[in-house]
Amino acid sequence: MTRHHARCFAVTFTLLVILVTPGFAQTPVAENPVTARQVLSTNPLTTILIQWYNGEYERQVRQNVTLGLSASRLGCCSGDAFFAANAAVRFYPGGTALQGFYLGPRIGIFNNTDPDDTTGSLFGVGLELGYAWLMGAEQHLSVSLGGGATRLSNGDPLPMIRIINIGWAF
Repeated sequence: MTRHHARCFAVTFTLLVILVTPGFAQTPVAENPVTARQVLSTNPLTTILIQWYNGEYERQVRQNVTLGLSASRLGCCSGDAFFAANAAVRFYPGGTALQGFYLGPRIGIFNNTDPDDTTGSLFGVGLELGYAWLMGAEQHLSVSLGGGATRLSNGDPLPMIRIINIGWAF
């Protein structure tokens, strides 16, 4: 692991602890019954700040389990870009899918076309964890924070930071 990757992992882990820990002091989720079974979301900050475009779909499959699909692209208009498509399973130990602390595995395919870096397609397996809220009177506004890491098929680690994903629960 290079010094850069170690630093990225340390920053990811620190942000995750700082952002997720206050969620444990919240009132129990059971007081707010959730009727939403799926969420569409994106990260508006990374789109604005670094041209990282992403979209995510998450669907409840059990009371405390969801399946998710996501796609992302780094880079806008040049020919050099990074693309990713992932599938994830999220377990919500609090018992309510789409709301509260979650963790789970993810798999994906990653493609890099930047000649200054490793180019080509790579497979990856990783782990993510975070915290999700459903807000508003009807609980349609979804906000989530989190992070994780993926080990690519070439052995390189790839940190994943969800600064904030905002979406619609339905």
